[in-house]
Amino acid sequence: APLAVAGQRLCRWEGRRAFSDGGVLQIKTPEFGAESITEGTMQEWNKKAGDFVEAGEVIATIETDKVSVEVKATQSGTILEVLVAVDETVQVGQPLATMQPGGTALPKKAAEAQPAAA
Repeated sequence: APLAVAGQRLCRWEGRRAFSDGGVLQIKTPEFGAESITEGTMQEWNKKAGDFVEAGEVIATIETDKVSVEVKATQSGTILEVLVAVDETVQVGQPLATMQPGGTALPKKAAEAQPAAA
C-alpha cells in the first residue's frame, strides 16, 4: 500500500521514506560569536523528530563556557532526525539535525479540540 503523506511530512522517523533525500537539509552548529570558541555543549532540544518548525524558530540551545547560543531553523519544515544528544559536545559546523524543508504544520486533531462525550 502506498505511504500516506500528510502535509508533505517525511516519515523517516518511522523507518519509511516518502521523498528522496535530495531536499533534506542539515541543521548545523552555528558560530558562537568569537573565533576562539569552537565547541559547546548541547544544552536543550526544543523540538524532536517529527516536529514541524517555522523559519527562525529556536530548535535547540548550545552552551559554551562564555555564551549560550540559540540554534534557529533557517527554513520552515519538519525535523527528520536529531543527531546530537543533550550534554554532548558539539563543534562549530557540526550537523545537529536533519530537516525536510517545506510543507505546513498539520492541524491539531479534532478530537483534541473537542471535549470527550460524557
